[in-house]
Amino acid sequence: MVEVTATAVADVIGIMKTDDGQHVLLGFRDRGGVEHRLALDKKAVAGMLECIFEATSLAPLPKGLVPKEHYLLKPDWSELWGLQGTNETLLTLFRGERHLSFLLPPGMVDQICEAADLILATHSGSVVTDQSGKVKQAIGPLVDA
Repeated sequence: MVEVTATAVADVIGIMKTDDGQHVLLGFRDRGGVEHRLALDKKAVAGMLECIFEATSLAPLPKGLVPKEHYLLKPDWSELWGLQGTNETLLTLFRGERHLSFLLPPGMVDQICEAADLILATHSGSVVTDQSGKVKQAIGPLVDA
């Protein structure tokens, strides 16, 4: 087994853009209280997001369960765009100037719309889908987040 040296992050301090706008500085504090900064360019930010998304597997969320604690982001608005020449859809969630985009495969928008219709019909219910994404049942109301 390969031995890896790592710094345990105790707290994420925040981010800021560099003066030239080419990097984002991600600040964190280690367990000893020492502050560190990572300088990430746009490509590295995209890679970091992919890794963070993968890291959520540390606390798996089985289908049909409402997340109660971790990884809940609250966007202010969203945009949904059909990509010309494909069956794919781009979903972008915004909070202020921040944004996170998802490339939705064919059929997922229909699944989301069907689930949303059921939630609206049951006034704040939730929806369980099977492996193919088809709605199995609506459950309501949602638990408090």
